[in-house]
Amino acid sequence: MRFVVAALLAALCASAEADEGVFENGGALLKYITGTEIDAQLRPWYSGYAFGFVVGVADTQSGLRNPSTGYCFDKPPGVTRGQMVKVVKDHLDQHAETLHLSAESLVQAALEEAYPCKKQIQR
Repeated sequence: MRFVVAALLAALCASAEADEGVFENGGALLKYITGTEIDAQLRPWYSGYAFGFVVGVADTQSGLRNPSTGYCFDKPPGVTRGQMVKVVKDHLDQHAETLHLSAESLVQAALEEAYPCKKQIQR
């Protein structure tokens, strides 16, 4: 657990790629997932950060329509965290023109494309 916390803190502190007003953009998230342009010793930290980022968005947003992005997705039963990360990676690879946008919105877009909302949770 301490390793994960340390990895997240290191990734947050080291992220200089993000656009103004955005903690992470799609380009940074794709680098973290793939390990591209990241020192070999830091790859596990960034990989863990990216994994946690995708899972965090999936856990907090599943079944809810995000009012600022309009995206909505439903995590299907049995889908693994690894499958969700792969869905996001593939989406980022296929939509390079959007990598400047917020990582959160791109994760939502990827998950909506793969797992569209069937019903929204009412709050």
